[in-house]
This record gives sequence, C-alpha cells and structure tokens, in this order.
Amino acid sequence: MTKKPGRPTGEATRQRIVEAALETLKKECFAGATSRAIARAGEFNQALIFYHFGTLDGLLLAALDKTSEERLTRYREAVAKAETAEELAEVAARIYKEDRDRGHMTVVSQMIAGSVARPELAREMLTRMEPWIELCEQALTKALSRLPAAKAMPL
Repeated sequence: MTKKPGRPTGEATRQRIVEAALETLKKECFAGATSRAIARAGEFNQALIFYHFGTLDGLLLAALDKTSEERLTRYREAVAKAETAEELAEVAARIYKEDRDRGHMTVVSQMIAGSVARPELAREMLTRMEPWIELCEQALTKALSRLPAAKAMPL
C-alpha cells in the first residue's frame, strides 16, 4: 500500500498530536489538557489521540517524554563542559532560563501537579525523573570533587 500524496504518515500524525499536547499543557495546564482541547489546538479529530496513544495519559506522557529527552540531551552536553562548581551553577541557571522561557518547566510542573492525585500517573512520573536525578548526581559529584575540601569529604 502506498502513501497518498499530501497525507501525513502515522509518525507525522503522532508528532502533530504530541506537539498539540505540549502546547495545550503550556497554555491550559494539566486540568485543561483534555482530549478535546488538544484536538482543537492541533486541528484534528480527538479520536486520533486514542487511536495513536490509547489514553489521554499515554499522550501526555509521550509529550513529556519528547520535551524531556530534548532537554536532557541539552543538559548533558552543557553540564559535561562545566569543570567547576561555579561553571556548573552558571550552566544550570542559563539552561533553566531556557527551559522556563520555552515552556519545558511548565510542562514538567503541570505533569507533576496532575500526578499528585493519580497514583498510576505518579509512578510514571517518578520513572521519568530518574535520568534527571542521575544527571544531577553526576554533575554535582564532578564539580564538588574539584573543590579543595573534596579530599576530606566522601562524595
């Protein structure tokens, strides 16, 4: 079966839905990120959400995964260049500002807020935070190991 000209592929449709979910989380918060609101933002039928992601939570987690993977890559690259605690603090402040300005922090905070009352979503959120915790531990260990007092402190 060949793809008809002008029709998006399944993956292109999935990405369009994820982008609409991200924009809706940024503008409408978790409570406003309904399938209807996301479909309206992306100009598609809301049934596509369930066809491609199974559930609204599945879509929202896919949206979080997309932004998180992009930002985690950015953090890893930037943190790897930081050699001192001061450089690490500068990098963290700069990238945090990028995250805030681009809405990544809004997406993360809204997903955390939404997971507070929903144990199944909370478990998924905890799993998704583990790579961030590991990155923080590695960056801090590296930066603190260069301090003069590091020889006297276990890291």
